[in-house]
Amino acid sequence: ITPIINFTVEAKTGDLNNITLQEYAEKLAYQCDAEYPMLKNFKILNRGEIFTQSYHNFILYNTEYLFEHPDLVNGIMVELNVLNIELEDFFLDFSMTHCKAQNEIETEVFNNFVKSIHIY
Repeated sequence: ITPIINFTVEAKTGDLNNITLQEYAEKLAYQCDAEYPMLKNFKILNRGEIFTQSYHNFILYNTEYLFEHPDLVNGIMVELNVLNIELEDFFLDFSMTHCKAQNEIETEVFNNFVKSIHIY
């Protein structure tokens, strides 16, 4: 598992219209079980509190899941940190993946990345 940061944008339309950032973060966390069956043993390790940065609301969830592959004898646990940001009519999502089991730990890089985000 190579450390990676992914970015997506979700428009606040349809089911996402008029929901709070907290509701959005919780919805995404619970969708992992239903929509991504390859994320086995998905667990939320820490539900962050909403914080303000660059005049916008942010929330960070720390999760983990079991990654299985035919080339692996045993699956490995992967850490997935999800940062959600509310920006006017959009939710911005950053997912940051790394793997302690493979000594691919990027906690400091991820934390610095989150601190570096400035939205105007």
